[in-house]
Amino acid sequence: MHAENIAHDYMQYANFPRVSGCVDGVLFKIDAPTENESHYVDRKGNHSINAMMVAGPDLTFYYVSAKWPGSVADARVLRCSSLCTRWENGFRPFSNAILLGDSAYPLKTWLIPPLIGEGTAESNERFLRSHRSTRRLVECAYGMLSNIEHQKLTLPD
Repeated sequence: MHAENIAHDYMQYANFPRVSGCVDGVLFKIDAPTENESHYVDRKGNHSINAMMVAGPDLTFYYVSAKWPGSVADARVLRCSSLCTRWENGFRPFSNAILLGDSAYPLKTWLIPPLIGEGTAESNERFLRSHRSTRRLVECAYGMLSNIEHQKLTLPD
């Protein structure tokens, strides 16, 4: 998909302008490691890796970072990522591009979490509905990945 088509596809989906991707963290369960075991215990009490991914409107993953223990917060994973460094240094796949994230992420010029603005209740509701609908695409991409992960490979006899 060409960068100039991404914003158009997101806009068609839920009427949110300038979106180039949706970012979210996901916890992948792992067996307890022998070193630094406590660092891998996530907020649900499971051993996991915290992976951050950016998905596009076609559910393609544009960016993946899967190197953090499950105890590390999503905001820190982002803050310490090459993705953040690039965007903070002015990278944009197209002019005025933004990413959408959930409430775990900070507001940046290039990253928009679901915040209530100073507008009317109606305009805030429209913003939140469009944000939620658009950002749901990254969760759908995770769901597809999870389905692949849980499928069993069966070999012919």
